[in-house]
Amino acid sequence: IHLVEERERSLLLDQENRELQQLNEAKSQFLSTVSHELKTPLTSITAFTDILMKNRRGGMTETDLSQLKIVQRNNLRLGNLIDDLLDLSRLDRGAMDMSMSECDITKLIMEVVDGFRPIADAKDQTVVCTTPNKSISLYADRDRLAQVMTNLLTNASKYSPRGTPIEITTRRWKDRIYFSVTDQGFGISEEDQKSLFTLFFRVDNEDTRSEPGTGIGLYIARSVVDLHDGKIWVKSSPGQGTTVSFFVPGVTSGVVTPEEQPSDHNVIPWSRLDDLPHQAAS
Repeated sequence: IHLVEERERSLLLDQENRELQQLNEAKSQFLSTVSHELKTPLTSITAFTDILMKNRRGGMTETDLSQLKIVQRNNLRLGNLIDDLLDLSRLDRGAMDMSMSECDITKLIMEVVDGFRPIADAKDQTVVCTTPNKSISLYADRDRLAQVMTNLLTNASKYSPRGTPIEITTRRWKDRIYFSVTDQGFGISEEDQKSLFTLFFRVDNEDTRSEPGTGIGLYIARSVVDLHDGKIWVKSSPGQGTTVSFFVPGVTSGVVTPEEQPSDHNVIPWSRLDDLPHQAAS
């Protein structure tokens, strides 16, 4: 009798597992389909907004420009959310592929910061970059690294007061590149830090409830860093701001000419490339 009961229980569990797997596959397919459908109209909206911004001498008022900037910022936020949903479905299926190539880290940082400026400008926040004064080439997925940095900068802006600085720092140690994003926000408790990079987790307090969010971005950031054989972590205390850092290996050699050096006035050259960041020991 016991053997019959065990067999029936086993068959029931197998059936439930198959049903759960089918539901999970249906969910992933739904996320992928909806995200792709949203991406098409958003691409058109973004393109026409950019065209209007470039032709602003054609009689638009300051109010018109201000409204276009709002559209531009929300296009960026919606685009990032759609990308997160697509990546979530890929991770669910184990289908997130890396496109590895050599990339110039300083140029990548500048592009990320330039793309982030509309969000920072909306809160009168400044972005201060500390980058090496020599070009460093890294063998990595360029777009995925940009995605991680954009996510960290967006979170820093979202949870920081108006008019505060956001710092993004890039350093090299041996074959690794270390990135850090520091804000002047309300900070994160030690307990919440343990769950920060898990799916759908959001810090729940009075400061965060008023801010929109899905709890997907940092999970994807951690997944991308893991796929690069790197590590991501957070250092924070309530009321004292937050620093999120990560490293990825794969540094290769390469130096750019002076004409290719970035000229952005917010870039602070950092020449001690081989100093060991304090997190490297962890």
